[in-house]
Amino acid sequence: MVAGEPSGDLYGGKLASGLLRRISSLQIAGMGGDQMAASGVQLIDHYRNVSVVGVFEVLSKLRNLRRAYAALESWIEKNHPDFAVLIDFPDFNFRIARLLKRKGIKTYYFISPQIWAWRKNRIHFLKDHVDLMITVLPFEKRIYEEAGIPVVYVGHPLVEIVHEEVAAQPAYETKFRPQIGLMPGSRDVEVRRHLNPLLNTVERIQRQIKASALLLWPPSLPYDSGSIPSSIEVVRENRYAAMKSCDLLIVASGTATLECAILGVPLFIVYRVGEVSWNLGKVLVNVPYYGLVNWIAQEGVIPEYIQSRMDPELLAADAVSLLTDESRKQQMKDKLSEIVASLGPPGAIDRAVDSILANLNLAVQ
Repeated sequence: MVAGEPSGDLYGGKLASGLLRRISSLQIAGMGGDQMAASGVQLIDHYRNVSVVGVFEVLSKLRNLRRAYAALESWIEKNHPDFAVLIDFPDFNFRIARLLKRKGIKTYYFISPQIWAWRKNRIHFLKDHVDLMITVLPFEKRIYEEAGIPVVYVGHPLVEIVHEEVAAQPAYETKFRPQIGLMPGSRDVEVRRHLNPLLNTVERIQRQIKASALLLWPPSLPYDSGSIPSSIEVVRENRYAAMKSCDLLIVASGTATLECAILGVPLFIVYRVGEVSWNLGKVLVNVPYYGLVNWIAQEGVIPEYIQSRMDPELLAADAVSLLTDESRKQQMKDKLSEIVASLGPPGAIDRAVDSILANLNLAVQ
């Protein structure tokens, strides 16, 4: 089982637990993080050593990526597993898929690469190297069916994960409203790029209206309090309860945007990468939306502030507009409810396990 980022580790951990419950003799090894390790996966390497953002930034982790691949290759050669599960992280996992194909090892891909957003020709590679694509977004199944790739849509695991976890967390006590939550990303490079503009945004908002602010620190990173104003409360646990208590979340593009949608909290999507990566990406990518929530909706439900548009003045003006307009807030909440309804009922992980066992011709218990 191979995952290369926090969200993949989360889903991998849930999937590993589900598989181990159904096959008591199963042994799982691979690359992931603390969630997968806690679920019983023997970690050959940790995703934090290879996690990158942007085309140019990959160069800084090339040595680690090569080392991780070599370690996984060695383990596969020695143990010849019965099957493999690759979770998103396409550029790395495609190399692993080639190795698995040469070895005749069944390969399941859980959490589809975003071929619908960029590098669409990758679907031909997947057709040749994947035994079953397990999708979690409603519009993906048709794409793979039309390409002749075995596919199953199981719904999104976050629906169940978020509802279960927020129900188990104590309610967050809000000091005063409106309350703004800042989510700068899960990787250190994202936090470095996003944190100061977000803090600047809050300062501008508070000049115009009375508002409290939370910083939801990513659990995958060590906390550094040096640059955080004392007026901003830092949340490091029970994050879903804290997110749910907010009137607006300003969120780095990624899985966290879907968490906000499931919690029903209005949000803005932000993101920055290095200039070299951005300029190269403009050549490779031509998409109407960057945020996952907008992709699912197939419309610009959520404002996106990407690259040069991630400007504190623009963000603050729109935030004040939203926070002082109850009708606009409710419209966004209604749209988020529609999006979440399209993600299917709880039980996505169990359905993913069922699909793997069925493909392996094992009894579904």
